[in-house]
Amino acid sequence: THVMGIGQFKNRTEWPVDWITTKEELKIFGSTLKPTMREIVKINWDQCKNKIKKCLLSWNSRKLDTLEQRKTVINTYGLSKLWYLSQVLLIPNRTINSLETAIRKYLWMGHIHHMKWEETMNKKERGGLGMINKQAKADAHYLRTT
Repeated sequence: THVMGIGQFKNRTEWPVDWITTKEELKIFGSTLKPTMREIVKINWDQCKNKIKKCLLSWNSRKLDTLEQRKTVINTYGLSKLWYLSQVLLIPNRTINSLETAIRKYLWMGHIHHMKWEETMNKKERGGLGMINKQAKADAHYLRTT
């Protein structure tokens, strides 16, 4: 059994029972816990961002001809990882910016685009692609569970 000291027990290595070992971090329900909130936020969002980028990279080799097909991949396979974590941690702006860059690169596949990114979030009826506003949805997830 493992334990991680927090607060006044942060640097503690000895515990009242012999069978407990001290760990620097613990992984619980897919999230990494560390002694400080700053470390928790950084490590978890960095891991999430890397998983989303790997997911999009794995779909690069498939021939998806339309923006709608690529948008579906982004929303279904990529961003599901984001929504899970956003229920318990606020997403930093740097993470959103990094994800937006990776998503744009995947969506447009290196082609020149003539649409502002904010317009892609409009409904199709209003000339957009129906992309999800990641910051707004992540904030809504977090507020719902706190």
